[in-house]
Amino acid sequence: MGNNLANTDGSLSERSLSYYQARAKGGFGLITIESTVEKDSELGGNFRIASYLTGKGQISEAIRSMIVRAKQAGVNIRLNTEATEEPLRALAPDAVILATGSVPLVLPIPGLADCGYVTAQDLLLGKTAAGRHALVVGGGMVGCEAAEYLAERGHQVAIVEMKDVIAADVTPENRRYMFRNFEENHVLLQPGAKAPGNAVLATGDALEAALAI
Repeated sequence: MGNNLANTDGSLSERSLSYYQARAKGGFGLITIESTVEKDSELGGNFRIASYLTGKGQISEAIRSMIVRAKQAGVNIRLNTEATEEPLRALAPDAVILATGSVPLVLPIPGLADCGYVTAQDLLLGKTAAGRHALVVGGGMVGCEAAEYLAERGHQVAIVEMKDVIAADVTPENRRYMFRNFEENHVLLQPGAKAPGNAVLATGDALEAALAI
């Protein structure tokens, strides 16, 4: 297939998609997935992490279903295995499908590294804990859901979003429930604000952890 197998975000490129679509139609025979390697100790990636959030527990059922179906199809699942050259050569596949997911974007905010920031992913995985007072930098869906998660567990939470609308990428129905939750748990919302240089960050000593979303 040559180069350009995947986009920079890990998704298949148009060239790869065309190739596999042709194979699926029978032009090159059926695709057989023989092995999958996963660096983590569990499958699911960010899909699994999302199931820890408020109202999303049903996602775990979909993950379990896909894992069962993969095993039933005879897929050799290798956990705790990084996809380096050596194991890939040992598997000798006809093609490698890159599905490496994404990593959190941490903004280059002055002083962020000194304030004890954590990512939403690490928080949900239990790799680190947030203090009682938490600032969520980024008011999109991920940031708002992380704020809900913290607020429901007794943290005092503030959300800073540079856009004029918080949770703009959340569906209207879910957004209503989310904002009701924010109100009940006294989550401070600051749309149209940048970090640093706003009233929330100016509280400084009161913040025990910041979430970089």
